[in-house]
Amino acid sequence: MSTATKAFVPFIRRDLYDKLVAAAPNGNAHPTSPPASGASGATGSKPPGGSSPNLPKTWQEIALGDLVVAQQNREDGWYEAIVAEANGDMLTLRWRDYPQERRVVRHRNQLALLYPGSNAAEPKKPIKATSGGKHDKPTAADQNDIQPLPKDWQEIDVNQLVLAKDDGPWLSWWEAIPVEKVSDGFKLRWRDRVNKSLFTRPRLELALICPDAT
Repeated sequence: MSTATKAFVPFIRRDLYDKLVAAAPNGNAHPTSPPASGASGATGSKPPGGSSPNLPKTWQEIALGDLVVAQQNREDGWYEAIVAEANGDMLTLRWRDYPQERRVVRHRNQLALLYPGSNAAEPKKPIKATSGGKHDKPTAADQNDIQPLPKDWQEIDVNQLVLAKDDGPWLSWWEAIPVEKVSDGFKLRWRDRVNKSLFTRPRLELALICPDAT
């Protein structure tokens, strides 16, 4: 039997561990995909440190610490991300709600913008689930859809392409097309997720894809 002294490391709750990792300046804040169902990777709606990140008004204004929306991939949707590094137009991002995931690099024109108004950084709690699951695959017909991209929120109109936030637990955004005006909002359909019910979002809760994206 070994006589070596063994160090005792106390257990720590997973949710508390995640918060500590998110707050650490050199933590592993690198994104690839949301945690599997049942995991506790999401840390809540506010960024580490309790400060609200800046919401840029234009794509050229995007800078360090700004909150944007970046596409993970076509199958997994878009997620809110914080600009961690900038090298010209190439920006390194950390996923805001999944700080343990690997960072990604995107061109500024590949990002989407949230409405830069009062309290726009605070995500709204869903009223009811209307958007379905996380991995709904696009069909070949929908992939050929081409809709104009509005340059600002007041320009959003029917049959344009925007991003809308899913009501599900993943905090994800998906490409959507307004089909009808409802007061100062829209009834929309998901562009790449067929057989899903129409849903309604206020105009200012939609995100804009860069019209100059290639």
